[in-house]
Amino acid sequence: MPLYDRNNMDRMRMDAVRRSQEMHRRSEENAPRQYVQPLKQSDGTDIADTLKKLTSDTDVLLIAAVLWLLYKEGADIKLLLALAYILL
Repeated sequence: MPLYDRNNMDRMRMDAVRRSQEMHRRSEENAPRQYVQPLKQSDGTDIADTLKKLTSDTDVLLIAAVLWLLYKEGADIKLLLALAYILL
């Protein structure tokens, strides 16, 4: 004699679906609302300031070029972060 008959399995399955739906509903009720901030329009001054900083000093330009080349070659992230820290 089987431990569970077909009716018993169907009842357990329906109960599991009901509990799952109830947990999902509760999680949506308790979840904090997150609002996306609209992107502000940039007038291009940030990019211009960055380019001006890069081209003002030859050492900074050289480190930035090495950083870009190493990134394109798939260098270690720690090395890239160390070079980026030097640029600060």
